[in-house]
Amino acid sequence: MRDAAKPLGAAAVGALTVGLLRAARYFDPTKTADLFGRLSRLIGSKLREDKIGRDNLKAAFPEKTPEEIEAILAGVWDNAVRWAPQ
Repeated sequence: MRDAAKPLGAAAVGALTVGLLRAARYFDPTKTADLFGRLSRLIGSKLREDKIGRDNLKAAFPEKTPEEIEAILAGVWDNAVRWAPQ
């Protein structure tokens, strides 16, 4: 039995990731993309790249309001994990 206090090894994390990706292909691609899009938007807003992107957008487009910049960044994170239809 595995001790609950010990972290999972890299192989176990990799196997879990592969299992999730294999399971995701049995779901509707649009719903799966929407789910991962929402997750990436949630996680992406906490990353350093989001602050860099926000600063770059403010410098490049000084006429944009903060709401417009947030909408642009939400669109970027929403589409970061989408795949092209085959």
